[in-house]
Amino acid sequence: METDQNIPGNQTTVNLSVPASRLINRRRLLQLGGGFVIVAAGGGSAYAKGTGPSASSGSHHIHSAMQAATPPAVATPQLGEQPDGSRIWHVKVGGMDMDTRVDVQSFLPGEITVNAGDAVWFEFNVTMPGAHTVTFMSGDEAPVLEVPDPDAGTPVAGPPAFILNPEVIFPTGGTSYNGTGYLTSGLDLLFDPSMGPFVLTFTEPGSYEYLCITHQMVMKGTVTVQEAGADLPMEQDAYDRMAEEQFAAIVADGEAASAEHADAIATERADGTTLWELSAGVGGESQARVMRFLPETVEVGIGDTVRWVDRSPGEPHTVTFTAGGENPELLSVEPQADGAPKFIFNSLALLPQGGDTYDGTTYTNSGFLGTPIINTDAFELTFSAAGEFDYICALHQGMEGKIIVS
Repeated sequence: METDQNIPGNQTTVNLSVPASRLINRRRLLQLGGGFVIVAAGGGSAYAKGTGPSASSGSHHIHSAMQAATPPAVATPQLGEQPDGSRIWHVKVGGMDMDTRVDVQSFLPGEITVNAGDAVWFEFNVTMPGAHTVTFMSGDEAPVLEVPDPDAGTPVAGPPAFILNPEVIFPTGGTSYNGTGYLTSGLDLLFDPSMGPFVLTFTEPGSYEYLCITHQMVMKGTVTVQEAGADLPMEQDAYDRMAEEQFAAIVADGEAASAEHADAIATERADGTTLWELSAGVGGESQARVMRFLPETVEVGIGDTVRWVDRSPGEPHTVTFTAGGENPELLSVEPQADGAPKFIFNSLALLPQGGDTYDGTTYTNSGFLGTPIINTDAFELTFSAAGEFDYICALHQGMEGKIIVS
């Protein structure tokens, strides 16, 4: 197993970056994480009964997943009317257009009307997860994904430690929702396929807003629940068509954003050098998040400065030059005696590294642009040597760029 010498303790490093293709070797994550898969907390979870391990009361529990076989396929619920007269409905959780690299951060459809006693299957893409959750806050403020490690204290030296928020990444809240309390699917990157599909029953009439914690600025939906037996405004096939139209419109928004920011902005400076402004992701505050550096290749002169701007608020990116070394691991997994492991961010990816000048010899990183952790959406780097320098976003595999300096 790999170990990360930059994070103290006996921990396993895991490259949990989300590729632009949304394809991540989730099985490798589970294996390197000590063979643990996440199972719901006390009260059960909304994963289909009979398809996964049972949950007991208390904290989140872990089960071994070190078997060598291919993970089982997730069962597909039978949509429509059930033997008891209730219905199961279908909502997709996010999507990705591969050709344009537009990440569709939306529930599809965004609004659906059901009757009390009905259930909704929120379909995650478990083979190509998008770092999504389905979370009902019942009017409370939503938590954030990255939080300070409560066990780390205030560091005497070195960077602070941040972890994936356990309130977010583990499924919590039971198999049904009545409009009260906190209920979440957990983070799809950590799903155990044996848990089955995420199916949630709605027991009380009302209008219920929900969101994805990771993309909470833009990825929101509403389930309207009528009285049991009420006439329904639409059938599932109509919602499916609505979802397709919604997806296409969001992709078109992403294409428009890519076209708007396709070219670098060059500003001549008094000393004869040039400031070049590029985009590290675009899409604004829309649900279309383009996972690209724009433009992807730029030619500059020695002494010029490149400025990258994250133009998709709420979607962090990094500008990472590895200087020919390995891509940085994003997380380490630290087993805990009381159950679920702790997922600790690697400061080499999370925080700025390497200074503001680059000659191709030193690992240099912007940190997580667009997050409160570093409190900026821009990163500048001056190039002091000729060469062709490749860089990546450490969070999104396949999001790559090149600076050619002459």
